[in-house]
Amino acid sequence: MSMQGATGKRSPFQSRKAISYWKGTARRRRTSASTPTRTPASTRLCAAPNAELDEYSPTFLSATFTVLADNFVARDISFKNTYRGQDMSKQNQAVAALVGGDKSAFYGCEFDGFQDTLCDFKGRHYFRRCVVRGGVDFVFGYGQSIYEDCVLASVMPPGTSTTTQQPGWVTAHARLHAGSPGGMVFKGGAVTGTGRIYLGRAWNGFATVVFYGTRMDDVVVPQGWEAWNAGNDMSHVTFAEVGCTGAGSDMSRREGWVKHLSEEEVKRFVDMKFIGDGWLSIQP
Repeated sequence: MSMQGATGKRSPFQSRKAISYWKGTARRRRTSASTPTRTPASTRLCAAPNAELDEYSPTFLSATFTVLADNFVARDISFKNTYRGQDMSKQNQAVAALVGGDKSAFYGCEFDGFQDTLCDFKGRHYFRRCVVRGGVDFVFGYGQSIYEDCVLASVMPPGTSTTTQQPGWVTAHARLHAGSPGGMVFKGGAVTGTGRIYLGRAWNGFATVVFYGTRMDDVVVPQGWEAWNAGNDMSHVTFAEVGCTGAGSDMSRREGWVKHLSEEEVKRFVDMKFIGDGWLSIQP
């Protein structure tokens, strides 16, 4: 399902109709309310499209929901890709939502998948009190976004007393150049879940991810981050944690290239001006 045109003053997804997708079949279920509510995930969009993609298939083909329009607003919607392939040796993308327009905002939404759950593709975006569940790069893309009071939940298998489960990754940011926009800032919220997880890995050499005041449970691996496509040159990658709490926030064993930001740098990232917040106040 995709949204490519202008959304206008009000989003059509402010209705209370639940839409379910399964292998291309749409089913609508009537609900008792016809006006917006504040009930979390009161509308559901779910699918299992293109589950068996090969390594040459674009990730975008697996998306349950795609929005390329600017000024899109979603409230209390659950976006879900029900394909749960957990063989990390294969390219088993399962995107629940792809956000490619500028100035998009999501409030009280949930995003469920395993690999590549939320494609923060490009543009400025704001997520507030949302939940994102996944195992591999489950928040990824080139976007310039603030996630405020959001929960990032690992669904990686927990392993056993005799086996060690390969950790997953929360983020994979893709910023390409010093002059490119982009960056993911997580303010407050929590990193939690069932299995071990890295906070992120660098999709490209200028990847930018900051956690600020986030509670991190013991699912976070001690090293915290991985270089991935940045290779041996991490000088332009900005991976940082500021004022985080919880068992997973211990910085003593973090990678040596993790950034220690100055007060001015922290302010630049966590201030709403990072996404040019003027547009938020005029949206519905």
